[in-house]
Amino acid sequence: MKFKSVYIYLLVFIAFILTVVFLSQKNETIHSNLPNDEIHKGLKGEEGEMPSASNVMEQAIQKLNALKKAYEENPNDTLRIREYADMLTMSHKPEEALKLYQKLHAIDPRRFDTMLQLTFIYFNMGELDKAEEYTRKILKLEDDYPLALYNMGVIQQVKGYEKEAKKYWNLLIEKHPDSRAAKNAKEILESLAASNQ
Repeated sequence: MKFKSVYIYLLVFIAFILTVVFLSQKNETIHSNLPNDEIHKGLKGEEGEMPSASNVMEQAIQKLNALKKAYEENPNDTLRIREYADMLTMSHKPEEALKLYQKLHAIDPRRFDTMLQLTFIYFNMGELDKAEEYTRKILKLEDDYPLALYNMGVIQQVKGYEKEAKKYWNLLIEKHPDSRAAKNAKEILESLAASNQ
């Protein structure tokens, strides 16, 4: 029986939802074991209750504003640029983050972390050609970089080039068999093989 790749994505999505539900039920246990340090300070209420949405949102806005201020005070500090860009990404502001990652890439075009972030944002925005462009830049610098091989396979798969995707994933498995990326690639290849039977 043949399965379409849509069914695979649907199963992955369902697994994701089940994981979120499972983890949210475990959240109370995890929350009660939070350390009392600077990072986790303020996450527990006065009587140890869960943080409210407004409390978490307020803390996130404060952190974002502090990072923005630090960036504005020193706009060429690559660490500050990266921290602010990462926070913008987590705050679901990819267009703003994209500008900062592009600035980082212009400062140092050999930074893999920046190119991976650019790939991630462009991929999520549906701009697969741009995502592929940055992934190719990484592979030009290091032709067997595990995350780039994995990402290139995903990009090719989404573009509809399954044969090309398999080529990248098989190369990844061959070059880095014990990496997490290779394990993910194996799972995808197994799912594809099962769906083509």
